[in-house]
Amino acid sequence: MALSLRSKCTTQLKQNKSWKEACFQDPEATEVTEDGPVPTDVNSFLLACYRKNKWFDSFTCWAAAQALENSIVVFKFVHGQWVFLQRFDSAKPTTRGPIPLFIRRAFHYHRP
Repeated sequence: MALSLRSKCTTQLKQNKSWKEACFQDPEATEVTEDGPVPTDVNSFLLACYRKNKWFDSFTCWAAAQALENSIVVFKFVHGQWVFLQRFDSAKPTTRGPIPLFIRRAFHYHRP
């Protein structure tokens, strides 16, 4: 399932140009989070999206919301409590509740 979602996210990013102007080199990205060399531009970022162990970032999370046609709400554990970080909405309206994504100690957790 993860491979299928990764493919759908990458396809979404390739087909949609709106995110490309906002693309930047993530200052927190490492060879571990990127599963290889840190991308330096849009093309190297798209290639990195195919890597098996590349971590989710804001662009792939946005693409996941579009591919799943559902909102994703991200929370991060900071100073002993869960804090809202960001919401990614699908361009298509949905009546389903958002998918929560929790980040703790640099790991992502999904709770259905």
